[in-house]
Amino acid sequence: MKRILSIFLALMIGLLSLSASEATPARKTSQKKATPTAVRKSASKTKSKARRAVRRKKAPVAPAAAALPAAAAAATAAESASTNMESSVLPHHPSPVIHKVLFIGDSMTGWMAERLNAYGKGNGFEVAAVIWDGSTIRKWGTSDRLRDFIIQQKPDAIFISLGLNELFVRNPESSLKACVERILKNIGEIPYLWIGPPTWPGKPGGQTLNAWLEKTLGPKHFFNSSALTLPRQSATNPHPSRAGINTWMDAVAAWIPAHTGLSFPSLSKPSTSYSRPGYYLYRRMRETL
Repeated sequence: MKRILSIFLALMIGLLSLSASEATPARKTSQKKATPTAVRKSASKTKSKARRAVRRKKAPVAPAAAALPAAAAAATAAESASTNMESSVLPHHPSPVIHKVLFIGDSMTGWMAERLNAYGKGNGFEVAAVIWDGSTIRKWGTSDRLRDFIIQQKPDAIFISLGLNELFVRNPESSLKACVERILKNIGEIPYLWIGPPTWPGKPGGQTLNAWLEKTLGPKHFFNSSALTLPRQSATNPHPSRAGINTWMDAVAAWIPAHTGLSFPSLSKPSTSYSRPGYYLYRRMRETL
């Protein structure tokens, strides 16, 4: 009996030992499975702390605030470039008293500029002339060459003689308005006088263009030549003779003081008939400026 009990007790102790040995790995396995989760949670917390620390370090220098000085500098540079561009177009300020006139226009301009330069010789101002034979308001108004001559010559006033070759245009408002506006844009703030074309011998008309130019430019900027009686080079030639040019420019010079804001040192009638300007550029009809 004692032997049986001893065997039974031995069996029970063995079973208990086996049960304990099987339970231990389970606990170990459970511990191993829990470890990655804990590591991930710990890593996540560490990363969050790191990000918060980075943000705290960057906070004193906000990216948007840092970009403002750069943006302001870029805007200042752009404004400066725009100012320089404008100053390159008109790099001078015209004198209140006119010491230099830029005279541009069609075939009428050559002798007119020579007569005006004779005035300049005796009255203390000079003339630069650009004659484009056969040119029109449309040709000058679709080119920016006038601006180039202004930069080159730096005039205190600009005289224009254009319109003869468009004297019979029926609707100048629709066909010439944009061209006139472009010419005036190139002139800018420089004082100017537009000398309108005279009548064409043997061809009635021209009143429409002259009236439109006077209305568009204003009476202080436009001399209406249509009422003048001018000797011509021939009975049908619209170009005045030398004597006719002198009569024409004398009428303009006498009209200027009371009707414009142009201030010349003087406009006393010269003793010489004409004088070639120091700068005298002539281009034929088929040539470009």
